[in-house]
Amino acid sequence: MIYEFALARPCAAPYPHEQIHASMHRLRHALYRQGAKWTLPELDNMEFDEFDTLAARYLVGIDDTGQVRAQSRMITCDRPYMLASLWPELAQAVPLPRSARDAEGSRTGVDVSLPVADYRRWFAMLLIANVEWAVSHGIERLSFVTYQRVAEKSLEGAGLDVTYYGPTMSFPDGRFIAGYFPVSESLAASLRDLNRIDGQVFVPLPDQAPADTRRPAIAAATGKEKRDAVA
Repeated sequence: MIYEFALARPCAAPYPHEQIHASMHRLRHALYRQGAKWTLPELDNMEFDEFDTLAARYLVGIDDTGQVRAQSRMITCDRPYMLASLWPELAQAVPLPRSARDAEGSRTGVDVSLPVADYRRWFAMLLIANVEWAVSHGIERLSFVTYQRVAEKSLEGAGLDVTYYGPTMSFPDGRFIAGYFPVSESLAASLRDLNRIDGQVFVPLPDQAPADTRRPAIAAATGKEKRDAVA
């Protein structure tokens, strides 16, 4: 299952809030600071940025040991989000959204140390959960920024109807592109069928009191941070 998570609200997974929180940020550090060598804020082998706010929602795939193996961050586009704030130049053909009916998925990634079959399974579940989360929150489109090869292989290759905001652009870390795809319950169902998954993958936040979480303080990033990737 893929659980909805928030910085100040416990998710439905049977593990401590603080454990899930730290594990998620350690995975991000492993993927983006250590793996991709991007220059991002970090503390104690955890990666944070300015978009990790109380308004953000996260989707986390947790294994039997309580470790986060897959994760995404979801932000509705009526709030500050990465594409519009950091890389508006990627949108040349289509205007960027500013509506609560649009959301951006960022920091989307799966633990690359997993066996290939497990990696693919987690990625499929995470993509399905992204769509299910969006539908459950009245979102009509999901935006992204990623490497061109990931957009073509992992998103278009999954059958998503991708529209690009503009052409691929070169940056120090590679060639990146931004786009969006419409979401619907029928899309979620087709992705579940394609991956032979029965039933909903996404588990929403329970109706509970806020968690007593102690988020580590971290200095704000200076300048434009490195590009986000769906991987």
